Amino acid sequence: MNDVAHAAGCARPTIYKHFPNKDALLTALFLREVDRYLVALRDALEGRGASPIEDAFAFTLGYLRDHELVGRILADPKGMLSVLALGGGAVLDAATRGVGAALEPFSATGAVRRLGDDLIGEVFVRLIASFLLLPRLIVDPNDAIAVRRLIQECVVKGMGAGA
Repeated sequence: MNDVAHAAGCARPTIYKHFPNKDALLTALFLREVDRYLVALRDALEGRGASPIEDAFAFTLGYLRDHELVGRILADPKGMLSVLALGGGAVLDAATRGVGAALEPFSATGAVRRLGDDLIGEVFVRLIASFLLLPRLIVDPNDAIAVRRLIQECVVKGMGAGA
């Protein structure tokens, strides 16, 4: 909290007026970052229709890998799990619901099977977390073509059109 107060150019008690503790501050920070990601995801998916799930996975992995804060957290995988649990799971919940809502319009076009926003969001977030946290198994999470192929074969056929 001292570092935040110093960076903000204010006294530590001022930070505590807005955030009762470090976890509340971190929750607010990551909720803001989830909101930024969701805006970028919606923008990336706009005008797409052929394979929105595949496009969403590819966009998300690139976005998160290039995100400075996420990169710092991924240096310590326990840190990522801590972030996802912040605010009683508020960050994880916001990401799950937000991704589901971003993909929901594609249900109307038939490009995404109607499974329910929350279920699609949960599957999506769980898979993204595994790509970020686990090292290469068979598919290298840094190989965009291999990830797209895996998503196409294993996810799109379950959540995508005609499934």
